[in-house]
Amino acid sequence: MLDYTASIRHSTTCFSSKSPSLTQRMSSSSKRPRDYDEEREDEEYDDEEELSSDEEPQHLPRKDLEKPVPPSISEAGHESTGDPGRQQSLTTGSNCKLRYSLVCSSNMNRSMEAHAAFLNAGFTKVASLGTGRMVRLPAATIEGQISFDFGTPYTDILKELESQSETDVRLQDFYRRTKLLDILRRNARIKTAPERLQEIQELAYDVILCFDLRVYDAVQEDLQSREAKDLEPICVICIDTKDDPQQAVLAGRVAVSLAQLLEESVDLATEAPEIVEAFMAKEGRRLLFQICYL
Repeated sequence: MLDYTASIRHSTTCFSSKSPSLTQRMSSSSKRPRDYDEEREDEEYDDEEELSSDEEPQHLPRKDLEKPVPPSISEAGHESTGDPGRQQSLTTGSNCKLRYSLVCSSNMNRSMEAHAAFLNAGFTKVASLGTGRMVRLPAATIEGQISFDFGTPYTDILKELESQSETDVRLQDFYRRTKLLDILRRNARIKTAPERLQEIQELAYDVILCFDLRVYDAVQEDLQSREAKDLEPICVICIDTKDDPQQAVLAGRVAVSLAQLLEESVDLATEAPEIVEAFMAKEGRRLLFQICYL
């Protein structure tokens, strides 16, 4: 069994498994490439020059994120429809009992690949979010780094990149190799724009699946900063994933397999620790896990 300790901060109660410190975990993953939506820690959390207090991003009104979207198509080619709900673009339905949020840094690659995988697997209560300050995209050069505000439609980002690469053969080759334009087209079929977890007023989720260690910590920090209301359990799980299209596909499949097991639980908060532990033993993959009450 996992060993749990209790901690209370800002009216939010969390029960967490013993895990390496953030410093230890970050040092072990410091050499991983950061391409699509994973940012360096200093860029994401400490660099105030990029986003000063008088340069707050202008996000789209929430109503723009509530429009029905056409069928989403994953790498497997299967179609699935989704009707985003209010506030979090949470796809609602009756086929599944648990509500899921899939989270990476920029809501661009890993969380969106998982979002597509969940829809294709028949999950009907799914949302995807990011935790970074900005939506950061991979670039052919350091100088070419591009960032967008959360809430910028995927179609607008796509048009901007297509415009920039129209006469630039090097950019065309880069986008072809990284599949960035294909990723944006896929994202636009699923929902309107990238969304930021910290900007969602009500987090109505049972399970939050994170695809990065820093994102896992950012999610816990956000939950602990919110005022507790009904003390409903939220299972926060980290499936640490290298940020490239191929690994995102694999992680999406892993996330779906885990979610299918969680769906079988009667009391999620009680049974989740054993489910996660058994899943790790079966898959040979280490996950981080915590239950928070909000």
